[in-house]
Amino acid sequence: MQDRRALQRVVRSAERIIRTKLPDLHSIYSKRCWTKARKIVKDLSHPSNGLFSLLWSGKRFRSLKANTERLRTSFFPQAIRTLNQNST
Repeated sequence: MQDRRALQRVVRSAERIIRTKLPDLHSIYSKRCWTKARKIVKDLSHPSNGLFSLLWSGKRFRSLKANTERLRTSFFPQAIRTLNQNST
């Protein structure tokens, strides 16, 4: 969390230097996460494709059970949350 804040401060100071608005880190990460997750879902031969299983409705993906904060903030649970947010 502290690293993210420090990096966001660097982005804001870069905005002041170049005098133009830059996208925030959260939107960049969300967009790249969504793109990478869509590629994994479409590629049936990808080793992680099995983690992205659809619910019975066929519209949303099944959430991964995460017991630790480290797993909860890793790529796959966040990617599934991002895909589910954009599917509704």
